[in-house]
Amino acid sequence: MRTLVLLASIAGAMPAGAALVVGSDTLRGTPYTTFREPGHDGWRFSCQSPCPIPLATLQAAADGFIAAKAQLANLAGIDTVPSLAPVDIFFEGNSICPALPGAAGYASTYQPYGSGAGQPVRAYACLFLWDRQQAGEIDYFTPTSAGLASSQTLIVHEYAHSLFFTRHRYSYEDFVRYWSYVISGTVPLPQGACSESLITYMAPMIPALCRQFGAGDADFRYAMQRLDTLYQGGLGYHGPTTSVAQLRESFDLRFGADTRALFLDLGYRAQEVGTTYAPMSAGTSPPLYVYDLTMPEDVFSLTGVGSLPTPVKLEQPGCLPAAPFVDFSLAFDLVHPDHRENAPLPDPAFAGALTVAYSFGGRTPPPGVRPERYRFFRATARCGQAGIGWQEYPASIDLETGYVVATIAQGGTYALMQPDVIVRRGFE
Repeated sequence: MRTLVLLASIAGAMPAGAALVVGSDTLRGTPYTTFREPGHDGWRFSCQSPCPIPLATLQAAADGFIAAKAQLANLAGIDTVPSLAPVDIFFEGNSICPALPGAAGYASTYQPYGSGAGQPVRAYACLFLWDRQQAGEIDYFTPTSAGLASSQTLIVHEYAHSLFFTRHRYSYEDFVRYWSYVISGTVPLPQGACSESLITYMAPMIPALCRQFGAGDADFRYAMQRLDTLYQGGLGYHGPTTSVAQLRESFDLRFGADTRALFLDLGYRAQEVGTTYAPMSAGTSPPLYVYDLTMPEDVFSLTGVGSLPTPVKLEQPGCLPAAPFVDFSLAFDLVHPDHRENAPLPDPAFAGALTVAYSFGGRTPPPGVRPERYRFFRATARCGQAGIGWQEYPASIDLETGYVVATIAQGGTYALMQPDVIVRRGFE
């Protein structure tokens, strides 16, 4: 009865014409007050009870976010994956949102009702605008200002991260920063996506694509919608999450050009960016096919004669071993372009004649790491399964050139690791 009276008193205090519907929920065992806007079921404001934020402020924030989110939907062409909705948006530090040093806000996923089997996973965003307003650090989270376009930078930024969750391997600062600046206008973009300010404010992928390939909003929307199509069709390289290479391929298709060098220049690793290689016929009977592939900067090469006539994809695998790799680490999948993590290349794939080599380059190993001890290993079960295991492939190292070389006979998930590290960290 007390809860009903409290909710009724809150509802009675709502400004004229306001539409927020007040409710309650228990998130990770703690009572929260929720605020929903009818017709906008993909998100809600949540506030640990008793909520200190005036309803008029929340209503203004909701009005502003509705307008901003409509613009975001136009820019991105997609919304949060339905299974992650409603996205919980928190404006104050609470049991879900502890303050993190140096972070104005952050977004992630969580299980609000426990981690048991079948419990849902939801997206959430922590903004801390109420805390900062109370501390005098900002002056716009008020009934008169929270709904302004200029007040939407942080909420658009953090909500936009959820567009990538489960749909894609990463959630790029480049995209969410750009979209939030376009919508709020808080960072001037005099040359649109080509603006220098995007580099200053840490969104370098956007101006790089703009300057080198003429990319604009329609192209970013195309890439996002293609990622969604791949994800919805179960075609994501990380089963079904899409990969960095699939984002790169989306831009390749859009521009009719190879954008791989751009991603490498931005600091993405060669196996993340990926490549697809179509073999050449060796002119033999029965037919054999020649493989001769060198990744940028000569960090990886693939040579030899195999029996597989279809293209081969090289890319970072859907998951890595449970413990972190030491320096010099390499992990990659060698698979069909239409790869699923449970559908590796047939065995044998390359008639035992495929040679893979990886260079350590000029890196200096940390103490205890011995390059001459590195070996290639192949996962013996689907990546992500319990007891995945690793099968060692005989390898040699040329200490002068820094290459580790191995001959393999089938596709799958491979890692370059030091055997004593594997034993110490429980990989056997």
